[in-house]
Amino acid sequence: MGDLLGDPVQAVRELGDRIVHVHFKDVPAVGSYDCVAIGQGIVDVPGVIGELQACGYDGWLSSEVETGGHDPTEDILSSVEMIRRLWNG
Repeated sequence: MGDLLGDPVQAVRELGDRIVHVHFKDVPAVGSYDCVAIGQGIVDVPGVIGELQACGYDGWLSSEVETGGHDPTEDILSSVEMIRRLWNG
């Protein structure tokens, strides 16, 4: 297997039908532990979802949006909407 740590699209491609759960988290920069709304950071969310669909994944999708000292409601809602929109095409 190749280097799965830096490229989530490649990780999904290589792991394929061995994936049992997907937990999305987006970050603003490489090495950052800060969390942003899904789709607002550097993670190729459309690419990950495309690969999940290509390998036939039909399990749960979860997302993580940390509070970071603010009310995360809007970030959570926009994250869920983005994942649903991308999944449903």
